[in-house]
Amino acid sequence: MPLWIPEADPDFGGMLLASGQRAIDAGLHTRSWLETARDTLAWAREAGASAHSASALTPEAEAEILVNLGLRSAIVG
Repeated sequence: MPLWIPEADPDFGGMLLASGQRAIDAGLHTRSWLETARDTLAWAREAGASAHSASALTPEAEAEILVNLGLRSAIVG
């Protein structure tokens, strides 16, 4: 599950700045972020998760991000 934690967070800030190189050296294989995003969306829809929670992007903000990344057509559909 993707995490978005501000670096300024007093409890967890900086956690995502740690290197994962030891895990990679030990054989960690990761999925692409596109596959992760698609699977997370499918899971949320199946679970009935609200897309309008306080921590969710608005549909407009999400669309803008996807357009800026050139991925709008890759995710929607």
